[in-house]
Amino acid sequence: GTTYDTFYRYSISGDSWTAMTSTPATIGAGADLVYAGGDYIYALRGGSNTFYRYSITNDSWDTMAAKPGLSVGFGAGLAYTGGDYLYATQGDFYPDLERYSISSNSWTSMADAPNDIGNGGLLVNGGNGYLYALRGVTTTLYRYAAGGDTNYNLANMGIAALLGSPPEWNDIVSPSANQSLSMGAYTTGWTWNGLTTGTGLTASTNSL
Repeated sequence: GTTYDTFYRYSISGDSWTAMTSTPATIGAGADLVYAGGDYIYALRGGSNTFYRYSITNDSWDTMAAKPGLSVGFGAGLAYTGGDYLYATQGDFYPDLERYSISSNSWTSMADAPNDIGNGGLLVNGGNGYLYALRGVTTTLYRYAAGGDTNYNLANMGIAALLGSPPEWNDIVSPSANQSLSMGAYTTGWTWNGLTTGTGLTASTNSL
């Protein structure tokens, strides 16, 4: 976490922690980790635009191409959608979204979120080519279509996502026919790409 460079591995079977190789520099606000399959974990350092790759086999860190734009901050997120791409939100009350190519070690700017993402922001892979993002501070939840570079507003959660108090996700399912996203007491159903749109879904498209 902030101002520290320590990194640990947890054994599920042994319920124990092991200190691994420290990160190349101290970690800052907005840091995030994501496993991209195989041998590698990718990391936003936080408090900067530095981007790392960790080798599980070698217990070693490499500094990769820096994320474009300003430093990431509180609410930044990192998600892997499978294949060649990772996605990162900037947080710190900016709407920026970038896509990272594993094979070319390069970044591409994608469609901004409909509004700035700040404290309590969160980015996760929901499957079927969709990312879900909590805006943070507010009750707003977004869905991002990775293939179409489009952001959608989903019905509000009913509680605000704040720094240090992320909401509990009771159940997330892939957004396909007759399926739903459930968070606490809020459930809505939808399909997309020319199919029926359920209650509470409004489009806010920002294509390049």
